[in-house]
Amino acid sequence: LALVTFSFKKVWFLVNNYPLYTFGALALWKLAEMIQRKRKHRAKVLELFGIVLQAVYDRLSECEDHEGYAGLLLRDDVGHDMYPTSFRERQFVNDFVWPRVALEILADNRVRKFHRVANGKQLEHWDFAIQSKRGWKLRKSMGTPDSKVKGDVTPIKREP
Repeated sequence: LALVTFSFKKVWFLVNNYPLYTFGALALWKLAEMIQRKRKHRAKVLELFGIVLQAVYDRLSECEDHEGYAGLLLRDDVGHDMYPTSFRERQFVNDFVWPRVALEILADNRVRKFHRVANGKQLEHWDFAIQSKRGWKLRKSMGTPDSKVKGDVTPIKREP
């Protein structure tokens, strides 16, 4: 209790005698805290961006029919696969990561984009082009660092 009283008296002394410096130091501390929080947020978004984009491309390559995936349904499926029990984390992915993923997909020429009406709603659908699906599956099966199949896999030799 004595330490708390001593600390409070010192803080009160500084605030009374040097109010501009005290509030300046407090504002600087809050600014540094805000910058640090923003950096953490940005790092988390960039980390999840790669994971979500990879999951989206995996889903698009696994889609065998030419119906494609509705963008919103794909977002929900990927979110539920990543975080089946955490609504807060899914909301974070939907609010901050998904807009970046959607821009990346929209800019990708390997993905067909088209609108389709389903249950009275017009949704944007995405579908990998046939060659891109084959190439993605081939890269996944060859044991690339981000593939699901690990081990010593030798690539297939092809004649030109």
